[in-house]
Amino acid sequence: MSSSFSKHFARLQIPLKDIDSATNSFSDTNLIGESALRKVYKGRLLRSEQQIDIVAKRLLGKDEYKKAVLQVEISTLSSLKHENLVSVVGFCDEKDEKIIIYKHEANGSLEKHLKDPSLTWMQRLEICVGVARALSYIHYDKERNFSLIHCNIKSSKILLDVNWNTKLSGFEFSKIITAARRNRLNLANLNGTKRYIDPSYKKTGFVSHKTDVYSFGVVLFEVLCGRRAYIPSQQYGQEDTGGKLEEIVGEDWGSPQFTEESPSLSKHHSGVTKQDAVEAGPGQDDTSDNFFMPPSVVDIGRRDTSQTFPMQLSFGGMVHMRPESSDFVRM
Repeated sequence: MSSSFSKHFARLQIPLKDIDSATNSFSDTNLIGESALRKVYKGRLLRSEQQIDIVAKRLLGKDEYKKAVLQVEISTLSSLKHENLVSVVGFCDEKDEKIIIYKHEANGSLEKHLKDPSLTWMQRLEICVGVARALSYIHYDKERNFSLIHCNIKSSKILLDVNWNTKLSGFEFSKIITAARRNRLNLANLNGTKRYIDPSYKKTGFVSHKTDVYSFGVVLFEVLCGRRAYIPSQQYGQEDTGGKLEEIVGEDWGSPQFTEESPSLSKHHSGVTKQDAVEAGPGQDDTSDNFFMPPSVVDIGRRDTSQTFPMQLSFGGMVHMRPESSDFVRM
Protein backbone atom coordinates (compact mmCIF):
# COMPACT_ATOMS: atom_id res chain seq x y z
CA MET A 1 0.00 0.00 0.00
CA SER A 2 1.34 3.46 -0.87
CA SER A 3 2.72 5.47 2.02
CA SER A 4 0.53 8.46 1.08
CA PHE A 5 -2.64 6.34 1.34
CA SER A 6 -1.57 4.85 4.66
CA LYS A 7 -0.76 8.26 6.11
CA HIS A 8 -3.99 9.85 4.87
CA PHE A 9 -6.16 7.11 6.37
CA ALA A 10 -4.02 6.29 9.40
CA ARG A 11 -6.99 6.94 11.71
CA LEU A 12 -8.86 4.03 10.10
CA GLN A 13 -6.10 1.41 10.35
CA ILE A 14 -6.87 -1.53 12.64
CA PRO A 15 -4.18 -4.02 13.76
CA LEU A 16 -4.51 -7.53 12.36
CA LYS A 17 -4.34 -9.01 15.85
CA ASP A 18 -7.48 -7.08 16.84
CA ILE A 19 -9.41 -8.38 13.83
CA ASP A 20 -8.13 -11.89 14.44
CA SER A 21 -9.44 -11.69 17.99
CA ALA A 22 -12.77 -10.19 16.89
CA THR A 23 -13.47 -13.01 14.42
CA ASN A 24 -12.15 -15.88 16.59
CA SER A 25 -9.14 -16.29 14.31
CA PHE A 26 -11.37 -16.15 11.22
CA SER A 27 -13.33 -19.15 12.47
CA ASP A 28 -15.74 -20.94 10.13
CA THR A 29 -18.45 -20.37 12.71
CA ASN A 30 -18.02 -16.62 12.11
CA LEU A 31 -18.08 -16.98 8.31
CA ILE A 32 -21.27 -15.44 6.91
CA GLY A 33 -20.45 -15.25 3.19
CA GLU A 34 -17.82 -16.00 0.60
CA SER A 35 -16.97 -15.82 -3.07
CA ALA A 36 -13.89 -16.40 -5.18
CA LEU A 37 -12.54 -12.97 -4.22
CA ARG A 38 -13.56 -12.50 -0.60
CA LYS A 39 -14.62 -14.10 2.65
CA VAL A 40 -16.89 -12.22 5.03
CA TYR A 41 -16.86 -12.75 8.80
CA LYS A 42 -18.94 -11.38 11.65
CA GLY A 43 -17.35 -10.44 14.95
CA ARG A 44 -17.12 -8.10 17.90
CA LEU A 45 -14.33 -5.54 17.85
CA LEU A 46 -13.04 -3.41 20.71
CA ARG A 47 -13.02 0.13 19.35
CA SER A 48 -12.68 3.30 21.44
CA GLU A 49 -13.13 1.19 24.58
CA GLN A 50 -16.45 -0.17 23.30
CA GLN A 51 -17.38 -3.56 21.84
CA ILE A 52 -19.08 -3.11 18.48
CA ASP A 53 -20.59 -5.64 16.07
CA ILE A 54 -18.61 -5.68 12.85
CA VAL A 55 -18.32 -7.42 9.51
CA ALA A 56 -14.81 -8.13 8.23
CA LYS A 57 -14.38 -8.53 4.48
CA ARG A 58 -11.17 -10.48 3.91
CA LEU A 59 -10.02 -9.93 0.33
CA LEU A 60 -8.66 -12.85 -1.69
CA GLY A 61 -6.87 -13.12 -5.01
CA LYS A 62 -3.85 -11.33 -6.42
CA ASP A 63 -2.25 -8.61 -4.33
CA GLU A 64 -2.85 -5.97 -7.03
CA TYR A 65 -6.57 -6.70 -6.97
CA LYS A 66 -6.78 -6.64 -3.17
CA LYS A 67 -4.87 -3.38 -3.01
CA ALA A 68 -7.09 -1.72 -5.61
CA VAL A 69 -10.35 -2.81 -3.95
CA LEU A 70 -9.23 -1.72 -0.49
CA GLN A 71 -8.13 1.72 -1.72
CA VAL A 72 -11.35 2.30 -3.69
CA GLU A 73 -13.68 1.31 -0.85
CA ILE A 74 -11.84 3.16 1.91
CA SER A 75 -11.27 6.35 -0.07
CA THR A 76 -14.88 6.28 -1.30
CA LEU A 77 -16.77 5.43 1.88
CA SER A 78 -14.66 7.70 4.09
CA SER A 79 -15.70 10.67 1.93
CA LEU A 80 -19.41 9.83 1.80
CA LYS A 81 -21.82 10.48 4.66
CA HIS A 82 -25.43 9.45 4.22
CA GLU A 83 -27.95 7.57 6.36
CA ASN A 84 -28.56 5.03 3.59
CA LEU A 85 -24.91 4.08 3.03
CA VAL A 86 -23.03 1.39 4.93
CA SER A 87 -20.63 2.66 7.62
CA VAL A 88 -16.95 1.78 7.29
CA VAL A 89 -15.13 1.19 10.59
CA GLY A 90 -11.61 0.78 9.27
CA PHE A 91 -9.21 -1.49 7.43
CA CYS A 92 -6.18 -3.69 7.88
CA ASP A 93 -3.14 -3.81 5.59
CA GLU A 94 -0.60 -6.09 7.24
CA LYS A 95 1.55 -8.82 5.77
CA ASP A 96 -0.47 -10.28 2.89
CA GLU A 97 -3.82 -9.38 4.43
CA LYS A 98 -6.19 -6.77 3.02
CA ILE A 99 -9.33 -6.53 5.20
CA ILE A 100 -12.14 -3.96 5.26
CA ILE A 101 -14.23 -3.56 8.42
CA TYR A 102 -17.84 -2.35 8.35
CA LYS A 103 -20.52 -1.83 10.94
CA HIS A 104 -22.64 -4.98 11.16
CA GLU A 105 -26.24 -4.55 9.97
CA ALA A 106 -28.52 -6.82 12.00
CA ASN A 107 -30.98 -7.90 9.28
CA GLY A 108 -28.42 -8.79 6.63
CA SER A 109 -29.05 -8.29 2.92
CA LEU A 110 -32.30 -7.64 1.10
CA GLU A 111 -31.59 -10.72 -1.02
CA LYS A 112 -32.24 -12.97 1.99
CA HIS A 113 -35.67 -11.42 2.62
CA LEU A 114 -37.13 -11.28 -0.90
CA LYS A 115 -39.47 -14.22 -0.21
CA ASP A 116 -40.10 -13.35 3.42
CA PRO A 117 -43.91 -13.09 3.85
CA SER A 118 -43.49 -11.03 7.03
CA LEU A 119 -41.81 -8.20 5.10
CA THR A 120 -44.76 -5.90 4.39
CA TRP A 121 -45.32 -3.89 1.26
CA MET A 122 -44.70 -0.69 3.21
CA GLN A 123 -41.34 -2.02 4.41
CA ARG A 124 -40.45 -3.13 0.89
CA LEU A 125 -41.33 0.29 -0.47
CA GLU A 126 -39.32 2.09 2.22
CA ILE A 127 -36.30 -0.13 1.49
CA CYS A 128 -36.51 0.75 -2.20
CA VAL A 129 -36.90 4.45 -1.39
CA GLY A 130 -33.76 4.16 0.76
CA VAL A 131 -31.84 2.79 -2.22
CA ALA A 132 -33.18 5.62 -4.40
CA ARG A 133 -32.01 8.17 -1.83
CA ALA A 134 -28.56 6.57 -1.65
CA LEU A 135 -28.24 6.64 -5.45
CA SER A 136 -29.44 10.23 -5.62
CA TYR A 137 -26.78 11.16 -3.06
CA ILE A 138 -23.82 9.40 -4.71
CA HIS A 139 -24.87 10.57 -8.19
CA TYR A 140 -25.93 14.18 -7.64
CA ASP A 141 -24.93 15.59 -4.26
CA LYS A 142 -23.98 19.22 -4.96
CA GLU A 143 -21.72 19.50 -1.91
CA ARG A 144 -19.06 17.31 -3.56
CA ASN A 145 -16.86 18.06 -6.56
CA PHE A 146 -17.16 14.47 -7.73
CA SER A 147 -19.85 11.98 -8.57
CA LEU A 148 -19.92 8.24 -8.05
CA ILE A 149 -21.24 5.39 -10.19
CA HIS A 150 -21.75 2.35 -7.99
CA CYS A 151 -21.54 -0.22 -10.84
CA ASN A 152 -22.68 -3.15 -8.68
CA ILE A 153 -26.27 -2.51 -7.54
CA LYS A 154 -28.04 -5.75 -6.57
CA SER A 155 -30.14 -7.05 -3.69
CA SER A 156 -27.18 -8.72 -1.96
CA LYS A 157 -25.47 -5.31 -1.69
CA ILE A 158 -28.49 -3.68 -0.03
CA LEU A 159 -28.12 -4.22 3.72
CA LEU A 160 -30.80 -3.71 6.36
CA ASP A 161 -30.20 -2.52 9.91
CA VAL A 162 -32.12 -3.54 13.01
CA ASN A 163 -34.96 -1.15 12.07
CA TRP A 164 -35.00 -2.30 8.41
CA ASN A 165 -33.37 0.92 7.22
CA THR A 166 -31.48 0.64 3.93
CA LYS A 167 -27.67 0.62 3.92
CA LEU A 168 -26.15 0.45 0.42
CA SER A 169 -22.82 -1.42 0.36
CA GLY A 170 -20.47 -3.04 -2.17
CA PHE A 171 -18.44 -0.12 -3.52
CA GLU A 172 -15.47 -2.23 -4.67
CA PHE A 173 -16.25 -1.66 -8.38
CA SER A 174 -17.45 1.93 -8.06
CA LYS A 175 -16.17 4.59 -10.42
CA ILE A 176 -15.37 8.12 -9.27
CA ILE A 177 -15.83 10.86 -11.86
CA THR A 178 -15.62 14.64 -11.73
CA ALA A 179 -18.83 16.60 -11.32
CA ALA A 180 -18.32 17.98 -14.83
CA ARG A 181 -18.54 14.47 -16.30
CA ARG A 182 -21.57 13.50 -14.25
CA ASN A 183 -23.90 13.28 -17.25
CA ARG A 184 -21.40 11.82 -19.69
CA LEU A 185 -20.48 8.28 -20.62
CA ASN A 186 -17.39 6.88 -18.90
CA LEU A 187 -15.24 3.93 -19.91
CA ALA A 188 -15.31 1.14 -17.32
CA ASN A 189 -14.54 -2.53 -16.76
CA LEU A 190 -17.55 -3.96 -14.93
CA ASN A 191 -17.27 -7.17 -12.94
CA GLY A 192 -20.76 -7.26 -11.46
CA THR A 193 -23.41 -9.97 -11.70
CA LYS A 194 -24.54 -10.40 -15.29
CA ARG A 195 -28.26 -10.23 -14.67
CA TYR A 196 -28.04 -6.76 -13.12
CA ILE A 197 -25.78 -5.12 -15.73
CA ASP A 198 -27.22 -2.59 -18.17
CA PRO A 199 -27.27 -4.14 -21.70
CA SER A 200 -25.95 -0.89 -23.17
CA TYR A 201 -22.68 -1.44 -21.26
CA LYS A 202 -22.24 -4.78 -23.00
CA LYS A 203 -22.59 -3.01 -26.36
CA THR A 204 -20.43 0.05 -25.68
CA GLY A 205 -18.18 -0.58 -22.66
CA PHE A 206 -19.29 2.75 -21.18
CA VAL A 207 -21.22 3.50 -17.98
CA SER A 208 -23.10 6.44 -16.52
CA HIS A 209 -25.41 7.02 -13.55
CA LYS A 210 -28.11 5.35 -15.69
CA THR A 211 -26.15 2.11 -15.38
CA ASP A 212 -26.98 2.08 -11.67
CA VAL A 213 -30.61 2.94 -12.36
CA TYR A 214 -30.94 -0.04 -14.70
CA SER A 215 -29.61 -2.35 -11.97
CA PHE A 216 -31.97 -0.71 -9.48
CA GLY A 217 -34.83 -1.53 -11.83
CA VAL A 218 -33.88 -5.20 -11.65
CA VAL A 219 -33.94 -4.99 -7.85
CA LEU A 220 -37.42 -3.41 -7.98
CA PHE A 221 -38.66 -6.40 -9.95
CA GLU A 222 -37.08 -8.75 -7.41
CA VAL A 223 -38.89 -6.95 -4.59
CA LEU A 224 -42.16 -7.01 -6.53
CA CYS A 225 -41.91 -10.68 -7.53
CA GLY A 226 -40.37 -11.95 -4.29
CA ARG A 227 -37.51 -13.81 -5.97
CA ARG A 228 -33.97 -13.33 -7.24
CA ALA A 229 -33.18 -12.30 -10.79
CA TYR A 230 -30.93 -15.34 -11.20
CA ILE A 231 -30.30 -18.78 -9.74
CA PRO A 232 -26.96 -19.07 -7.90
CA SER A 233 -24.77 -22.03 -8.79
CA GLN A 234 -23.40 -24.31 -6.12
CA GLN A 235 -20.00 -22.65 -6.20
CA TYR A 236 -19.10 -19.08 -7.13
CA GLY A 237 -20.99 -17.35 -9.86
CA GLN A 238 -24.47 -18.02 -11.10
CA GLU A 239 -26.39 -20.14 -13.51
CA ASP A 240 -27.70 -18.08 -16.43
CA THR A 241 -31.38 -18.95 -16.53
CA GLY A 242 -32.07 -16.87 -19.64
CA GLY A 243 -35.50 -16.54 -21.19
CA LYS A 244 -37.95 -13.69 -21.60
CA LEU A 245 -39.32 -11.75 -18.65
CA GLU A 246 -42.76 -13.28 -19.30
CA GLU A 247 -41.29 -16.77 -18.93
CA ILE A 248 -39.21 -15.91 -15.86
CA VAL A 249 -42.12 -14.29 -14.03
CA GLY A 250 -44.31 -17.22 -15.03
CA GLU A 251 -42.06 -19.73 -13.26
CA ASP A 252 -43.25 -18.75 -9.77
CA TRP A 253 -46.18 -16.40 -10.21
CA GLY A 254 -49.30 -17.96 -8.76
CA SER A 255 -47.74 -21.39 -8.29
CA PRO A 256 -48.76 -23.41 -5.19
CA GLN A 257 -45.18 -23.39 -3.93
CA PHE A 258 -44.94 -19.61 -4.16
CA THR A 259 -48.32 -19.23 -2.47
CA GLU A 260 -47.32 -21.51 0.38
CA GLU A 261 -43.94 -19.88 0.92
CA SER A 262 -45.13 -16.29 0.58
CA PRO A 263 -48.86 -16.08 1.28
CA SER A 264 -48.88 -12.35 1.94
CA LEU A 265 -46.86 -11.68 -1.20
CA SER A 266 -49.24 -13.77 -3.27
CA LYS A 267 -52.17 -11.89 -1.77
CA HIS A 268 -50.74 -8.53 -2.79
CA HIS A 269 -49.56 -9.83 -6.17
CA SER A 270 -53.12 -10.85 -6.96
CA GLY A 271 -53.86 -7.27 -7.98
CA VAL A 272 -51.12 -7.27 -10.61
CA THR A 273 -51.27 -9.69 -13.49
CA LYS A 274 -48.30 -11.35 -15.12
CA GLN A 275 -49.01 -9.29 -18.24
CA ASP A 276 -48.78 -6.10 -16.15
CA ALA A 277 -45.28 -7.02 -15.04
CA VAL A 278 -44.19 -7.92 -18.56
CA GLU A 279 -45.58 -4.69 -20.00
CA ALA A 280 -43.71 -2.72 -17.34
CA GLY A 281 -40.47 -4.35 -18.44
CA PRO A 282 -38.10 -3.32 -21.25
CA GLY A 283 -38.43 -4.16 -24.89
CA GLN A 284 -35.78 -6.30 -26.51
CA ASP A 285 -33.79 -3.32 -27.73
CA ASP A 286 -34.22 -1.04 -24.72
CA THR A 287 -31.11 0.52 -23.19
CA SER A 288 -30.37 2.64 -20.15
CA ASP A 289 -31.53 5.74 -22.04
CA ASN A 290 -35.05 4.65 -21.12
CA PHE A 291 -34.29 4.82 -17.39
CA PHE A 292 -34.54 7.74 -15.06
CA MET A 293 -34.71 8.30 -11.33
CA PRO A 294 -38.10 9.92 -10.73
CA PRO A 295 -37.79 12.76 -8.19
CA SER A 296 -41.11 11.64 -6.71
CA VAL A 297 -39.54 8.38 -5.51
CA VAL A 298 -37.37 10.23 -3.02
CA ASP A 299 -40.42 12.11 -1.71
CA ILE A 300 -42.58 9.03 -1.08
CA GLY A 301 -41.41 8.65 2.50
CA ARG A 302 -42.63 12.13 3.35
CA ARG A 303 -46.15 11.63 2.01
CA ASP A 304 -49.33 10.76 3.84
CA THR A 305 -49.38 6.96 3.69
CA SER A 306 -53.17 6.96 3.59
CA GLN A 307 -52.98 8.33 0.06
CA THR A 308 -52.46 6.41 -3.12
CA PHE A 309 -49.12 7.23 -4.74
CA PRO A 310 -47.30 6.15 -7.91
CA MET A 311 -44.36 3.75 -7.75
CA GLN A 312 -42.19 3.90 -10.85
CA LEU A 313 -41.12 0.34 -11.55
CA SER A 314 -39.02 1.16 -14.60
CA PHE A 315 -39.18 1.80 -18.31
CA GLY A 316 -42.28 3.99 -18.08
CA GLY A 317 -44.60 1.35 -16.61
CA MET A 318 -46.34 2.66 -13.50
CA VAL A 319 -48.35 1.06 -10.74
CA HIS A 320 -50.47 3.02 -8.26
CA MET A 321 -50.57 1.40 -4.86
CA ARG A 322 -52.14 2.07 -1.50
CA PRO A 323 -49.70 1.04 1.29
CA GLU A 324 -50.63 -2.04 3.32
CA SER A 325 -53.34 -3.01 0.85
CA SER A 326 -53.60 -5.08 -2.30
CA ASP A 327 -55.11 -2.23 -4.33
CA PHE A 328 -53.01 -1.97 -7.48
CA VAL A 329 -54.17 0.11 -10.40
CA ARG A 330 -52.43 -0.23 -13.70
CA MET A 331 -51.74 3.08 -15.47
